[in-house]
Amino acid sequence: MRTKLQGLVIALALIAVLFIVIGASVHKFGVGSAYVILTGTDIASDNIAVTQAIPDTIIFADEGEAVDWNICGAFAGASLRVKVTTAHQVTLDSTTDDVIHLIDGTALDANDAIDLTAAAGSYVWLVAYDATNWWIMAQVGAVTDGGAD
Repeated sequence: MRTKLQGLVIALALIAVLFIVIGASVHKFGVGSAYVILTGTDIASDNIAVTQAIPDTIIFADEGEAVDWNICGAFAGASLRVKVTTAHQVTLDSTTDDVIHLIDGTALDANDAIDLTAAAGSYVWLVAYDATNWWIMAQVGAVTDGGAD
């Protein structure tokens, strides 16, 4: 029969393994990497600046009115997440040579925009693969081709 001490040792060993597994998962997915959280009112001149220093930008679109923002030029590893918090249209415009790839892999024309569903809770996560390609990695609600802007 196991003693209470043996049971405690087994429980502590399981907890240690759990922390190791969770720690590996957290590290794998980049928690703790450089990022910035903005609201729509923080965006100057409708230009979203994702930089090498802070490659992950998260924006809560909270203006309550339609917005049309320009995404900075792509660079490998850049990440942009936009969460719509009030029901309004959000349009994200790519730069001249950049291509946005929809969640199904469809490549839009260079310089095309995407439109997010005009509903609270809509979300899109874009990741730049290289210097010209943004890929939609996740979305909530429809994200459609907004055409050239």
